[in-house]
Amino acid sequence: MKEGNFPTMATAVSKDYWYLWCSERLTEDHFNWSQNVTLSDLIPLETAKSEIKFPKDKKWMPKIIVGHNVAFDRAFVKEQYYLERTKSQFLDTMSLHMCVSGLTGMQRAMSIASKKKSENDANGSFNPAIGWAFISSLNNLADVYKLYCHGEIKKDEREIFVSGSLSDIKEKFQESATYCAQDTWATFHILKKIMPMYLERFPHPVTFCGLLEMTSAYLPVNHNWERYLHEAQSTYEDLQKEMKLSLVHLANDACSLLPNNRYKKDPWLWDLNWSVQNIKFKKTVVKSTKTKRKKSADKSDGLNEKNQDPDESLVPEDTAMIDGVKDMNLNVIDPSIKQMYETASSLRKIRPFLPGYPLWYRELCDKSIVDDPDWEPGPYLISTQMRSVPKLMRMTWDGFPLHYDDKHGWGYLVPDVKELDISEPNDFPLESLLRLVECNKMDPTEAEQNIDPFWSIISEPNENRSEASKLWKSILGKNQKNLGT
Repeated sequence: MKEGNFPTMATAVSKDYWYLWCSERLTEDHFNWSQNVTLSDLIPLETAKSEIKFPKDKKWMPKIIVGHNVAFDRAFVKEQYYLERTKSQFLDTMSLHMCVSGLTGMQRAMSIASKKKSENDANGSFNPAIGWAFISSLNNLADVYKLYCHGEIKKDEREIFVSGSLSDIKEKFQESATYCAQDTWATFHILKKIMPMYLERFPHPVTFCGLLEMTSAYLPVNHNWERYLHEAQSTYEDLQKEMKLSLVHLANDACSLLPNNRYKKDPWLWDLNWSVQNIKFKKTVVKSTKTKRKKSADKSDGLNEKNQDPDESLVPEDTAMIDGVKDMNLNVIDPSIKQMYETASSLRKIRPFLPGYPLWYRELCDKSIVDDPDWEPGPYLISTQMRSVPKLMRMTWDGFPLHYDDKHGWGYLVPDVKELDISEPNDFPLESLLRLVECNKMDPTEAEQNIDPFWSIISEPNENRSEASKLWKSILGKNQKNLGT
């Protein structure tokens, strides 16, 4: 709220009674200079408002407090900031929902997009292709209540607690209190529906105890929490930089396999795009004779005397001009470097990006800042999400190299060594693969036992081979009968 991060209103319901708590800032007209939250500003659930210190002689009663996203509510409960723990436990219906009918990250994004589309659709129905949209929902209270209780709850009054003021709540006190009570009522009915489902799916009591224990952590009260967050973020960023630097070194090392096509013998890097761009030069046309040169020289003598730049007259003939910048005297530098400077005028205005480097490497380099004087070439766009990284890291599954196929996705390469004949050459580094398998002491005949999460993409699509993939042909060549999965 505008007045600060203070609790304003709360409702609760038990077996016999309803409860409503209101902050003194709402019920009493007094000015408070402090913007810091103290224990007296929080919601007292088990002690009197005047009790600030932990009452050692108090007899605490075991109880479970249920809420939706209850961690947010717990942060405003006074007794939860005592160093000594009470016998109260918090149960989160949102966590129960995530265990029973929760969504993955991808499903959540698809569900949000489908929901937005249905709001704009005249029919107002979900995409039928998303079948799980009818057996699960997002985590907010309204969607969870709709899923389990098949009803609607209004959240129109929520904004008054987000961007409103105490004066706004006073003017709409009944509506605000009704809104809080409605959420409490909805949470209760969700609990009645979802608790049996949770216990059926997770019958062991240790699971439920762990769920309660997760909501009993100490709450931060001072700057140490901010320091912890800052140090954690700083550590994360340092590890990210270290990991990225390691990937950069791996990419540079892999790029060094380009000369003499050494990459073709690598069981991971053989199928990356190793095509390179060459530097193109301007076409030189020689069409001058002694007579034409003499005439053109006579005509240009007068113009040169009139239009000669005073700065150019100070440049000796043996000084090079590269891209409009006056350079050093070429007579005092190494001849090979001098020859390189002299050929600069033959370059085209639009030049290829990183000529001589393979395509997969160029895709890892940022060419949007090439004009920056501090720019240095390097694969600094590399990240663990890129498809080439598992190959650069030489990752394996059960000792066999990983491979990606556009049709089948990620898999691993397994040779059939029963009737192996590698005398005939092919595009696949079969000899390197066999050497790798031998070094890892893996038995290709037992690979089928561990084929559940991955699949080998060196396989024939059908018996008649009429639909054999290009990958199959490029890998096996004429040895199709001798290799398999």
